[in-house]
Amino acid sequence: VFPNPGTSEINWTSPVEDIEVCIYSTTGVLISRTFESVILTDDWPAGIYVLSPTKTGSPSGPPVLWVKLEN
Repeated sequence: VFPNPGTSEINWTSPVEDIEVCIYSTTGVLISRTFESVILTDDWPAGIYVLSPTKTGSPSGPPVLWVKLEN
């Protein structure tokens, strides 16, 4: 996951195909779900987010923290 911290986008890669990333706020609210490797975050407030990779609804690796800085 890069850049971390970041402001306007998250870039991520996985060696496993068909991985969906679920992104949660620190309060547990689902912010986004995507299969895209670049996630635009311009409209998100600054804070800490949890990226959770999943495959067919099951965890596919450890969650990653990402810090969003103010634009």
